Amino acid sequence: MHNMGDSLTSPTSTAPYAVDELDKMLSLTNSLKENVGTRFSGSACILSRFMFIFVHQRVYNFHGQPCARLNRDQSVHCNDWKPRSFLMVMLSPVLFCAPDVHLRGLEKIWVDGVMHSTAWRLFMGKLSEEWQEFTLYATVLLNANVAFLAIPSVDNGNNPPRSSAQIASYISIATSIGSIILGLLLVRQNRTKSRENAEDVSKFLHARTHPTRGLETLAIMYSLPYALLMWSMVSFLAAFSFLCFQNSNLTTRLLVGIAWVSITVLITWCILTAWEKREESQWRSLFSSAWDRIKEAIPLEQDPDANPPKGRWRRPSIFNRRSSWNSSTTVV
Repeated sequence: MHNMGDSLTSPTSTAPYAVDELDKMLSLTNSLKENVGTRFSGSACILSRFMFIFVHQRVYNFHGQPCARLNRDQSVHCNDWKPRSFLMVMLSPVLFCAPDVHLRGLEKIWVDGVMHSTAWRLFMGKLSEEWQEFTLYATVLLNANVAFLAIPSVDNGNNPPRSSAQIASYISIATSIGSIILGLLLVRQNRTKSRENAEDVSKFLHARTHPTRGLETLAIMYSLPYALLMWSMVSFLAAFSFLCFQNSNLTTRLLVGIAWVSITVLITWCILTAWEKREESQWRSLFSSAWDRIKEAIPLEQDPDANPPKGRWRRPSIFNRRSSWNSSTTVV
């Protein structure tokens, strides 16, 4: 009853099962009362298994301790926010900040090496829906590029060199195909992962956890369909702009320019409105940490006659960050 009430009132409940599963378990437990004192020997086995699961869950959550875990995205080891690696800082803007979103989602469901199957199913369900939508959008954009290249004013035949609009459209087609292929591959690979139990998911994440970068590489891979789709859209807009601003009169350039400026202002306004202060401070910390590591990588000036101390000229690795707490495989 406690786990069911916690699941109903908290989106980050530590209960190992969903509400419908807990309801079935409660109904089964109530029906076992009729078998007490009979020859049916399965009642004790079922009750013992239920008790083992819930007591095991209490051990992982430090039940009764001052540092008990009350939410599944809460660490019992009081881990502070860890700075991102240099690779993540550099690739995240190129991929339209999508890796940061996926990494935060993975870190919320993968806390202290404890995995909840319910949280994993919800996370992978949302990702699969997004990848399917991105595949559909990329297909539509691919058709738009093919139709764009069929315009007589764009296609200059077999006369080289190709125009700027054609080259940008070719890049858009390539990124659209990449988004479609990666989206289909990820959906196919993770359809079975979403149905696996918590132990299999825990092994899957442990195998893809880097000693220094954690789950950053997995987050980058999950963000590729969205990032390629965005680059495809940007390339298509560039191709359309080249068509409008090259070999056109002043009136066309002026009208299209005003439209582009207005749309750019609206897009910027939308991004700034949705931007959270937490993300702003996070990006400030990311670039500050990256700049500090770059400065540490540059050797300091010193007297050439003086003997440098041992280890003074050792170049620190800018890809390393503080290692996360490495626990044994734990599942709920």
